[in-house]
Amino acid sequence: MRTKLITAAVLLASGTAGAWVSDPTREPAEVSAVGVRPLPERTLLPARTLPPGWQGVRDRDTGVVAELWGSYVAAPGASADPAIAEKAARAFVAAQHALLAPGIRLEDLVLAANRTERGLRTISFRQTWRGAPVIGGQLAVMIRNDRVFAATSQLVPNVAIDVPARAVPIDPRRVRDWIGGRVVIRTIGPRVVLPLLGATGLELRIADQLEVETLDRPGRWDVYVGTDGAPLLRSSRLRFASGTLQFDVGVRYPLGARTHAPAPTVNLTADGTPTTTAADGSFGWSGTLAANVAPGLVGPFVEILNGAGALATASLTAQPGAPVVWSLATSELGDAQLAAFVNTTTSKARARVLLPSLATWLDQPLQVTVNENNVCNAYSTGDDIHFFRGNAQCENTGRIADVVDHEFGHSVHFHAIIPGAGAFNSALSEGLADFFAATIVGDHALGRGFLLNDSLPLRDLDPEGREAIWPRDKSADPHLTGLIIGGTLWDLRTALIADLGQAAGLAQTDAIFAGVLQLAPDLPGAFLAAQTADDDDGNLGNGTPHACAIEAAFGRHGLAGPSFLSTQIGPPTFDGTRFSVPTTTPTGTPCPVPGVSRIQLQYHDSTGATGTVNFTPSGSTWGGALPSLTENRVVFYKIVATLEDGAVITYPDNPADPEYQLFTGTPAEIWCERMDENPSWTAAGTTSWQWATPSPVSVSGDPTLAHTGDHVFGTEISGNGRYPTSAMTSITTPEIQTWMYDEVHLQYWRWLAVEDGLYDQATIEVNGSSVWHNATTTDGSLDHVDHEWRFQDVDVTALAGHAVQARWTMTSDMSRELGGWTIDDVCLVGIGKHPVCGDGILDVREDCDDGNLTSGDGCNEYCHVDDGGCCSAGTDPSGPLVLGLGVIALARRRRR
Repeated sequence: MRTKLITAAVLLASGTAGAWVSDPTREPAEVSAVGVRPLPERTLLPARTLPPGWQGVRDRDTGVVAELWGSYVAAPGASADPAIAEKAARAFVAAQHALLAPGIRLEDLVLAANRTERGLRTISFRQTWRGAPVIGGQLAVMIRNDRVFAATSQLVPNVAIDVPARAVPIDPRRVRDWIGGRVVIRTIGPRVVLPLLGATGLELRIADQLEVETLDRPGRWDVYVGTDGAPLLRSSRLRFASGTLQFDVGVRYPLGARTHAPAPTVNLTADGTPTTTAADGSFGWSGTLAANVAPGLVGPFVEILNGAGALATASLTAQPGAPVVWSLATSELGDAQLAAFVNTTTSKARARVLLPSLATWLDQPLQVTVNENNVCNAYSTGDDIHFFRGNAQCENTGRIADVVDHEFGHSVHFHAIIPGAGAFNSALSEGLADFFAATIVGDHALGRGFLLNDSLPLRDLDPEGREAIWPRDKSADPHLTGLIIGGTLWDLRTALIADLGQAAGLAQTDAIFAGVLQLAPDLPGAFLAAQTADDDDGNLGNGTPHACAIEAAFGRHGLAGPSFLSTQIGPPTFDGTRFSVPTTTPTGTPCPVPGVSRIQLQYHDSTGATGTVNFTPSGSTWGGALPSLTENRVVFYKIVATLEDGAVITYPDNPADPEYQLFTGTPAEIWCERMDENPSWTAAGTTSWQWATPSPVSVSGDPTLAHTGDHVFGTEISGNGRYPTSAMTSITTPEIQTWMYDEVHLQYWRWLAVEDGLYDQATIEVNGSSVWHNATTTDGSLDHVDHEWRFQDVDVTALAGHAVQARWTMTSDMSRELGGWTIDDVCLVGIGKHPVCGDGILDVREDCDDGNLTSGDGCNEYCHVDDGGCCSAGTDPSGPLVLGLGVIALARRRRR
């Protein structure tokens, strides 16, 4: 049974969960094979089911009201007095028991936190059952201005299960085999209740919670083992990526601009006397002469550890009143130590401003390990942070400011979470860590220099014309899913700066960001966390000071809840002459909705012609036509819609294949398979190709309707729609004669969903040679997922020879499989036909062609009519021509 944990902590399988980039081993099948749900996880409740004035959303899987807001209950004295606050919170939960805690004994809710930040008091509870913790079960009540005004619940309803004593000993070998590699069990915790979502719905299991560490690679895990000793699930604990002393470090990365950054609060010796620099890197010594300085890499707040050996050392001369600079720019291992110290110190200073409540933790020394014996990654344990060496493909991560800031951002999130209210969710933490780093470096494009190139960031929170949207872009890779919340917060930051000015806009962004860090249990729950942080009077029913900016930013990324309305831009349609783009702009909304300001078609073709067509509106539909172009060429184009607030929406909605295709002219159809009948092509490898009607509900990324007709052909059309794991499968057409054409093109319609080519490969071959494959990146981040039927033309002239045989293939790894190939309306078309008698096509110098070379049937072996020849004086050529066209149509139907 494929299962997943219903909890705020998403279970991961990578040993570097929370790392800068994904571990190449990625998620195992038993975790990642759970289908992405086609609808949002939460549905808006009708008003009649709620107390007057309140709003709420229900979790589809558990039935619990996950969020409740919109009105308030007076709680005099609760903002100032924690005891009054707890009593008011418990009273509120009791009053809304059926909504927030159905089937749960209130005495099973154990106080987890009762704290105040920026005037917002949060009282949270953990769920237990007969003394056993219920994993992921939690509830929080928010109070401001002596008002209970919001609550969130991730409680597991109707818990009723025996908690037997441990009877089966823990077998380390089963844990080792499941995780892979050498492991050591550090602790065996108490028995817990583990809620799982399986094929039959919510299930409860009793499990032992183990803390496990891997010895062959960085990895710390919570492993849940069933009462029969079988490992069930695992959750990573790693949270993944006077004179003055100055360190020479890269501003963002070592090969870019460099700076002499002050070395704040670092220990050193000056003329043999120990001292510590001030926040600006300054320090002093006795006398007025130059001093011999031995700089260090350890201070009261940051302690560098060198995974490659001893810490770097230096002997420098400091002149009075002048800076002394320590540079190890030509040494990868040395430069990583200096850069990590400077950037971690900067990150700590940023965290102090963002969350003053973290001062106790921030005042402690943080261990930062650089130059660990691995490459191209970094990780956080929730406290200390770790960085790997570089190689020919990637930079040493300790030398990159973005990566250091990101990993420390994971640690900030881990310590910011209010227990029982927020939660560690891997995708949420990746996005929050990305945003934390982006606010420090002032750039939404992160990871510059990681690939040894300034122009290639690893991730972008605000890519041009593309927004990461929930749940469409939900991925098994938490780094990709995290772009949804990271992009949301970047858009909010931009809007607040525009509305309030730079200083006030950044300050308000910080206040909302801090609330999300503390209160969000997952991505859908971040919207209420942001509103709660922005509230100023303990009543969300009257809105918040910046409600419209929050709604717009979260709505653009699909996180504003099921009631959010905004301008919709539909995909284009083409009738052979004109393009049409439907738009919908709602009216009567509480917040102004931006209209459409411009829609353009940007194109180029295979001759090099380029251009832009400005569409014009006609009602709610915008349209335009291409200019006259050279016939028999492929045109590549995209639709770019700009809204009045500057938001840009582009089609096609597939970054792995960001341009549509169309073919000009009318090539001759050599052979076509419309999929109206079973094509009975030749399958090889794992037999997973099917001719079937699409499923009306898709969990794999497959289409729900055929392109034309009722049937399609593809990998695993029925069932869950996913292609098999660890397999190579292919389907091959018959051999089609094409030698009579100057040019031959394969044209078909596809709906493809496949991982980045680093992991899974979808290819097209013609006569044994590859002519197309899905996109491949160095970090495996560019899945190819079509969201509509896509036309594709492949020029196969150079490979055609006398005949063409096409093959579609799919090669998969051991985990995370998507929908694969779905194809329809496959054709081979030709341009520049040679006259051939007997092929059923009327050519120049033929007055008939009935598809054979037999005389006596009205058309002889020379493709002349059998009545004595062609074109003699007085003969009307229209008669044979009409006959020939009829024969062509019949011949084409036969050749299908």
